[in-house]
Amino acid sequence: MRPPLTVARPTERAGNRPRRTPAALFAPLLAAALLLASCGGPPAPVVTGGQGGGTNTAPPVASLKASADQALALIGSADAGATVRVASTGAVTVTVDRAPAGLTVTAEPARLDGTDTLIPLRVQGSMTNTATKAVTVTVTSAGKSATLTLPVLTFAVQPIVVGAGSPYEASGMNFEAGGSVLLRAPASANEQGRHHLVRFDPAQNSFTLLGFGLGGFETITSHAVAPDSRVWVTVRSALSDGSVLVSRDRAGQIKRHAVGATADTINSATPTADRVWFTQYTRDRVAALNPASGEVTSYAVEENAEDLTLGAGGHLYYTRFYADPAVIGLDPDTGKTTVFKVGIPGKSLPDALTAAPDGTLWFIEARTGTVWNLHPSTGQQTPLALPVGARPTELAVAPDGTLWVGDPTHSRLYRAQSGDTSTLTVPVLTQNGKSNGPHALAVGPDGSVWYEAAGQLVRLD
Repeated sequence: MRPPLTVARPTERAGNRPRRTPAALFAPLLAAALLLASCGGPPAPVVTGGQGGGTNTAPPVASLKASADQALALIGSADAGATVRVASTGAVTVTVDRAPAGLTVTAEPARLDGTDTLIPLRVQGSMTNTATKAVTVTVTSAGKSATLTLPVLTFAVQPIVVGAGSPYEASGMNFEAGGSVLLRAPASANEQGRHHLVRFDPAQNSFTLLGFGLGGFETITSHAVAPDSRVWVTVRSALSDGSVLVSRDRAGQIKRHAVGATADTINSATPTADRVWFTQYTRDRVAALNPASGEVTSYAVEENAEDLTLGAGGHLYYTRFYADPAVIGLDPDTGKTTVFKVGIPGKSLPDALTAAPDGTLWFIEARTGTVWNLHPSTGQQTPLALPVGARPTELAVAPDGTLWVGDPTHSRLYRAQSGDTSTLTVPVLTQNGKSNGPHALAVGPDGSVWYEAAGQLVRLD
């Protein structure tokens, strides 16, 4: 058993943070983030293992309330510590029962926060054996204990290198069937960014530009991959055919589709089995193109439709804001809508609407910086607790229902597993020490989390 890390009665002022080591410059790499999986619960069990072997044979004691404020993270020679919150003001002992070979977890001086003790933890080293991807620690104070199990996640970081100029910034991300990642630049990007997507091939660690035959001031406003593997983009254009949908197949064949959107902007490309849906701003419509016939079907909506997304059962959902904020369900066959009013009329801004595997919908109330879960079957809305001061802008849901929340203001991710009512913080680290992100947050079909930060593409498994 490793010797316990005894933390004396805290005397430091609340508010001090664990120091962060600047990130080093290095080639694409792996990183480890240790996330809290469970806390509290029954008395500390007998735990076998741990670097150096041994067994924790301490007798069971009453449960101690303890939790982690944020994840441990390691990227190269840089680390970002977590803080364990313990419901005690007495001396606290932290014992590392088990850790992957090559990793060292240490406790730093504690500090008081009201009636709690905050203990910064740090992780250093690199995993030499990825078969064991969990750290187990036991926290003991005043005859009580809690055992925390923290699984290990791995990060891979790749600088985005395409063309010349400033570092690439992404505003959207999607995935192709073969595993490639498609990135979209903001509408304010340079001409290269406005006219192209960027394709990343994980097998080759390479980036290439994906063109759509655009020119001048034309701008890609959204992109998506259809079930038949064609890549679709909505394009804002002032040419005679107006804003258009453009498709590109796997062979590179490009086809431009006029949809009657002259002097208008279209967005939110959303493919289904036989149609490609999109929103139309000036005319306030949700519309669909049948690529086989060229026919366009459209439905009038109240005010601008935003955040079009495909939900359970093939239903479409979108948001509206300002005068009458709501999440709205649309039956694609009949055009019938179901309105779920949200927030405060004239003030609330529902944003980042995202469908979950269980049929519910997540969205951000941008005015207040809160995240909500909506059950379309009942209309029930449930808030998700985020850290004080959080400013979420993006959401992504994994196949197992885990929600990821992006907060670029504070360079953080928040993770809530299915059924959770609060989140765990994951710091955003990059290989150049900059933490401008996360942007273009997305979850791949295999459950891996992707985002862009400071011109680098990051994958979290």
